[in-house]
Amino acid sequence: AARVLAAAVGSESAGSSTAQRPGVDTEDDAVPELAEHERGRKLPHKRDTSGAGTKWGASGSHKTAATKVAVQSRVDSFPDQSLKVSKTPKGEVLFCRCCPKEIENILGTIKVHVNSQRHKDKLVIWMEKNKTDGEVKEFLEQYFQENPDEKQASVSTEVQLYRWRVVEACLSAGIPMEKIDHLRELLERGGTALTSSTNLKAIVPKIETFELNRLRKELEGQRVCVIFDGTTRLGECIAVLLRWCPGGFKSIEQRLVALRTTKTHMNGDELGALLNTILGTTCR
Repeated sequence: AARVLAAAVGSESAGSSTAQRPGVDTEDDAVPELAEHERGRKLPHKRDTSGAGTKWGASGSHKTAATKVAVQSRVDSFPDQSLKVSKTPKGEVLFCRCCPKEIENILGTIKVHVNSQRHKDKLVIWMEKNKTDGEVKEFLEQYFQENPDEKQASVSTEVQLYRWRVVEACLSAGIPMEKIDHLRELLERGGTALTSSTNLKAIVPKIETFELNRLRKELEGQRVCVIFDGTTRLGECIAVLLRWCPGGFKSIEQRLVALRTTKTHMNGDELGALLNTILGTTCR
């Protein structure tokens, strides 16, 4: 009864409110105007490719058809180009792993793709990444041989590499490790098992050691410029960078080698001691 009474009172109030505002015919008139960012999203559309892949001749146009040459033979004909055979519902297709994209099984199309500057640039990055994968596997194998009782020591190297890359990507993107627990179902859809963020945090110091070892190899025999700067508040946060020019000044390389915080502001002697410690650890 109380609910019915409240509904009735509300109805009367609404009626009296409407009566006091002559000219109000619909409820839409009372809706406030929304802000600009509340507008509907403009969805992207594919560009018009109706003329793509079409040759024109005296007899009119015709679509270039894929040849009957086996896809594997194309892979064999273009070695070291990151090409592979990919199985799809429509059959075997040619796939470029470094780009990544499917390529039509047409000789001319394949030649254009592998000779494009975009493919060449991505191929260099892809080959470097594959080389790094091998170095990471070797590092992990050696580490767990020396520490057989540590957790994840019995996990296969391929799984360890995948977990390494997930942690590395989160660190690079500034994503808290705890977020991996929420993304775990998605990240495991490729068929490789992850573990909890608590266990994955143990990979962080391994990544730091691996990167420091790589940095030492890069710095070997180089003349470096040490750049450092800090900001004070309650204590001090100081960033230390190294810059050098390898290969006869053909390029400039720069690396952040340390980010340290102190409880109090440093004087000159303390700053010098901290820099000596950082450089001694990085460049030894």
